[in-house]
Amino acid sequence: MDSMMEQDIRGALPKSQQGKRKRILILEDSEVDADLIIRILKKNNLDFEFLRIENEAEFLRQMDAFAPDLILSDINLPGFSGFKALEIVKQAYPELPFIFVSGMVGEDLAIKMFNEGAVDCINKSSLERLPGSVVRALEDSSQKKKRRLAELALEKNLRMTHEILISSIKALATAMEMRDPYTAGHQRRVADLAVQIAKRRGFSENKIEGVSLAAAAHDIGKIYVPAEILMRPTKLTSAEYELIQVHSSAGYEILKDIEFPWPIAEAVYQHHERLDGSGYPRGLKNEEIIVEARIIMVADVVEAMASHRPYRPALGLAAALEEIRKDAGTRFDPDIVEACASLFADGYQLPQRTS
Repeated sequence: MDSMMEQDIRGALPKSQQGKRKRILILEDSEVDADLIIRILKKNNLDFEFLRIENEAEFLRQMDAFAPDLILSDINLPGFSGFKALEIVKQAYPELPFIFVSGMVGEDLAIKMFNEGAVDCINKSSLERLPGSVVRALEDSSQKKKRRLAELALEKNLRMTHEILISSIKALATAMEMRDPYTAGHQRRVADLAVQIAKRRGFSENKIEGVSLAAAAHDIGKIYVPAEILMRPTKLTSAEYELIQVHSSAGYEILKDIEFPWPIAEAVYQHHERLDGSGYPRGLKNEEIIVEARIIMVADVVEAMASHRPYRPALGLAAALEEIRKDAGTRFDPDIVEACASLFADGYQLPQRTS
């Protein structure tokens, strides 16, 4: 190869590879051929660590011990095949580049090599192609690793953001409940029931998580309601009840600008709506109400009626289930009512109050 070609190869080697010795594992039973391969790479100023092996046992051992950055392989070796080596590499080290170097590369065989995952195939009569092929393979491998690292970093950041969002909402919900000891745990109990309803309705894991978070925050807007009204042990006046009703809109305002992957703010906004339009704050009807809110409204009613409140003792689970059954198809989604009732029929129990 002339000096111009040699300079081109040196210039093509990525900067991330230059000055850093890569490791090339050569699967070749001919020491003469392996030396020729090494010489032509070194002639092009490609400074690598080389290791020649020629059997399967040594190949399996050196894959971890030598940790190659690239494999050059003949097709036929003593008791071993280059295609078998390629199969092992694709299963255990899918991003490791593999190049066939053989004296029997024909069109059909080349197609088979590429189809099975080789990045290139070089005929031993055309070894002048090998340095450029090695450079390209290492560069492609380097870029794939960078993309994978970037993807992993993005996934980690998304998980962290996700966890921060959930922790923040739970913290706000807890802060609200601390102002109202009579209903402490209400949101958690509603969330537990809502999740079980969503599971029974066959929701995906992702959608169930959205239901759980929306239910855990559904009364978050009560943080704007004076504590003395929330804890009043007597029946509320009309004006006080109207003030409490503002909590749905207030919760929406708190959450609307947070970019959740689920309709959390809208579910909180709608959880006191009813299918017949008799709910609040917007009088939505039927399909105008998202399914997350339809689940939360049923779970909310059941938990509230089954539990003690400052102004009345617990009405009991039987009364709560009778209430939602009575209004199934008018105020409440009948499929969700059925799912809820079937849970209790199968032995489900609301979590115990912790405070």
